[in-house]
Amino acid sequence: MAAHAVLDTPELLEMILLRLDAKNLLRLQRVSKTFHSNIKASIRLQRLLWTSPRKHDPKAPITSYNFNPLIDDRCHRLGLEKMLQWKLDKQQGVIVDVYWRTWGDVVDGKKRSCDDMLVLQPRRTMEIQWSVGFFEEMAPGKPIWKGDRRKQWTFKREDGRLPTLGELREAVIERFGVVDWSPSQDEQDEEAAPTDGHFEMV
Repeated sequence: MAAHAVLDTPELLEMILLRLDAKNLLRLQRVSKTFHSNIKASIRLQRLLWTSPRKHDPKAPITSYNFNPLIDDRCHRLGLEKMLQWKLDKQQGVIVDVYWRTWGDVVDGKKRSCDDMLVLQPRRTMEIQWSVGFFEEMAPGKPIWKGDRRKQWTFKREDGRLPTLGELREAVIERFGVVDWSPSQDEQDEEAAPTDGHFEMV
């Protein structure tokens, strides 16, 4: 049958799958072992899924870069508070902020496909500094100033490799993992006292 012939020909199947967007391609990986193995074996499809870096264009402007939409559109579902990027300057490149909402979100052991995906892909080679961390958990209703409880670490990869979301998570765990940053029972039981100039998280 013609359908079987296409499925058995990786080049033809790749041409068809390249017409899909990343979200549908991600779902298709779960349909069968044939789809899964062919998608894994194709560098072009892996680039579409953000699991392999795309080709650089040396003529692209230094400001041409973007976040992985498969991650950026689902930040809160993935336990991420925010992902931001801002320029150092036109020569040095960019700083990228990736923060989890709580320590519990950082150490959540649930395996997700996005952990194998790149977070950012610039159009050309540039220096990237990564500012990663999380917000220390507080008892519900306790007045806090969010900036006061941010735990962060800034680094850059000397080899210039782009990290996946899972690698950034591992970097945060390695940096801060000697302490359990979850709220203690005392904090959970403590009644919040009003504090001027602070906001209450709801």
